[in-house]
Amino acid sequence: MTDADLSTLRFLIIDDDVNVLELVTHKLKNLGVHYVATAGNGVVALEKLRDVSLPIDIIVLDLNMPEMDGLQFLRHLGELAFPGGVILLSGMKPNVLRSAHRLAKEHALNILGSISKEVGLKEIAEIFKQVNLRKNLPEEQLPSFISKYELSQAIDRQQIEYVFQPKVKISTREIDGVEMLARWKHPDFGAVSPKQFIKLAEQSGLIDGLTKLVYNKGMDQAKQWLDKGINVKVSFNAAAESLAQFDFADFVVQLINKKKIPPEKVVIEVTESQLMHNFSAHLETLTRLQMHGIGLSIDDFGKGYSTLEQLERIPFTELKIDRDFVTGVERNSASTAILESTIDLAKKLQIETVAEGVESARDWDLVEAMGCDDAQGFYISPGLTGAEFEKWYVQRNGRF
Repeated sequence: MTDADLSTLRFLIIDDDVNVLELVTHKLKNLGVHYVATAGNGVVALEKLRDVSLPIDIIVLDLNMPEMDGLQFLRHLGELAFPGGVILLSGMKPNVLRSAHRLAKEHALNILGSISKEVGLKEIAEIFKQVNLRKNLPEEQLPSFISKYELSQAIDRQQIEYVFQPKVKISTREIDGVEMLARWKHPDFGAVSPKQFIKLAEQSGLIDGLTKLVYNKGMDQAKQWLDKGINVKVSFNAAAESLAQFDFADFVVQLINKKKIPPEKVVIEVTESQLMHNFSAHLETLTRLQMHGIGLSIDDFGKGYSTLEQLERIPFTELKIDRDFVTGVERNSASTAILESTIDLAKKLQIETVAEGVESARDWDLVEAMGCDDAQGFYISPGLTGAEFEKWYVQRNGRF
């Protein structure tokens, strides 16, 4: 992030130590920040947050405070649906910080990272390099006034747009795949992310129509690329409702045959949490897909409760390591250990690994040193339209 970008953001630092408030304020000003507010405790901070005339973009929060500690404050932030970023300021042990990160995400907060009270400008600047990137990942809840009818109209009118985020083979830097991501371009509210409308589609019986639209568009794009010599795999996300339908595998197989796409160029991504219910139907669907040569990827690995069991029960060909264990991993010894052990496990099971959330050169270097197969994240590229990806691929001659 540039100094000019930082100058537009409003910061609130919360700590009961006046010296810490002065020190962090000084360091932020040196980074180009223009507006820094401070609060000596959580109660005062909440009052400042409720002042809508001065909206805060980023909160720097001490966890260990009297009256209202940082964890209690995170709960209140969640209740306020705070839309900005949160950085934890603490000298706590790494396992406590990890739990605080998890808690913040449970409250639907945008946790940017953590820094120690002795941290220097370089470390603070490293956090802010990712602020813009994280802002491009909308996590807010779907407004309740967006209806089934509006989503149905969006599908019928093809207001659903698509981007493709590249995946790179780390050892050769070959651009070998993309993940297709759907976006709803709402006429009033602008871009709506999949996390915001997939659940509505499932609950309202629209998931079949949405899935067929997305898969058809993605297969058309894949065929165009293959015909032009752009030899990449295309990964599609599959909803739990789709996996539970016994004709879903037939639909995918028939579609790739119709489009004349080699099955090994198609990957179906599922999250571990999707497999917790109606497992027998999911197992049949996924096994049939693999029997036809279609790749299977387990997404967000490490966030579920029985992931290891699923690796043994389902013939996955790819394991995507959740971004929580990748982004900024060098600052977290526990995440480093989990990442390394996950890659080792996948190698023993002969499953390809993809590190999600590679957002810096440090992230890339670390997953490369650990022997991870592929990388995906903003360090490589954000999501691109089909035409943008084609241009990006050709300009690089198929390499990152």
